[in-house]
Amino acid sequence: MQLLHLKNVFITTEYMVLNVMSAREYGLLDTLRMELRRVLYVEYDKTINDILAYIIMKGPTTLYRVSRDTPYSISSIYKKAKRMVKDYLIKENESVGDRHTYEVTVKGLLVCLAYNCLDDEIVLNRLRSKWGLRNYDIDKMISLLAVIPHIVRRDNTKIL
Repeated sequence: MQLLHLKNVFITTEYMVLNVMSAREYGLLDTLRMELRRVLYVEYDKTINDILAYIIMKGPTTLYRVSRDTPYSISSIYKKAKRMVKDYLIKENESVGDRHTYEVTVKGLLVCLAYNCLDDEIVLNRLRSKWGLRNYDIDKMISLLAVIPHIVRRDNTKIL
């Protein structure tokens, strides 16, 4: 697929807009993805991708709701969710009665960004919200995130 550059907008030869970023930022984001994958290594597959994307989009939700709205069985969801909690991608909120809700962690958002499970702007906006950085634009967020692989060791990603 051939890309053309026109006023900081990348378009394909079919004139579909891919991303509104300069070439420098596009390269930086790809480098950031690779570095985050290296530092935040987790066993990652399509099921985890879909669960993570669902929880990011819907906010705190039950695993039952995830299984109803995705093509996976409840047992598969619970098995993967247990692994995701162990890897700090999601966390279980305090239960209300017998309902347990789960929400994404900062590490989960970074893994989603690394594996491109959702649109970058959605993930970066969720990170901005979690960190209380409402005044940061996308460029500043990418610059801030570029520091993470240099300060976080692979064996201690629990701090995220």
